Amino acid sequence: VEIYMERIRDLLDTSKTNLQLHEDFASGRGVYVADATEAYVSDAEELFHLMQTGAANRMVASTRMNSESSRSHSIFTIAVTQKHNGRGEQKSGKLCLVDLAGSERAHKSKAE
Repeated sequence: VEIYMERIRDLLDTSKTNLQLHEDFASGRGVYVADATEAYVSDAEELFHLMQTGAANRMVASTRMNSESSRSHSIFTIAVTQKHNGRGEQKSGKLCLVDLAGSERAHKSKAE
């Protein structure tokens, strides 16, 4: 997802705009973005393709200091689950990758 001008937008489905934050601590889900795209992948190549798609849909603009300065914050969450077929045991974890908007000073970079 992308946070731009105080709105949350789905970077994997750009028709989903102005998404809402929700909390669900009872189930263990925590804070989440309702209706954000969730994709299931089985290898690193599929994951990398999703990350490239999301990055291509980010809001960027040219400044004097950077030709492609990000104008938004983006969050890419990876949930990994490992199952042992023989014993039925399961391990899971979550990795959140966060890229903050460009930090050039507006008066130096001529950013708008």
